Amino acid sequence: MNDDRSPHSAAIKEGYDAYFEQSEVLDSIRKGKADIEAGRSISINDPSKIWESILS
Repeated sequence: MNDDRSPHSAAIKEGYDAYFEQSEVLDSIRKGKADIEAGRSISINDPSKIWESILS
């Protein structure tokens, strides 16, 4: 059972939140979102053939 009141859960949440407060992380997320919106993304249809999907 997941108890959000445990010290471990609090530490994970604090680390998680602090990570996303870093300007470099936020900039990377924004750039990635802009790439996706501009159509600069690929789809991996067959995980066993990742490189073929990327290079095609």
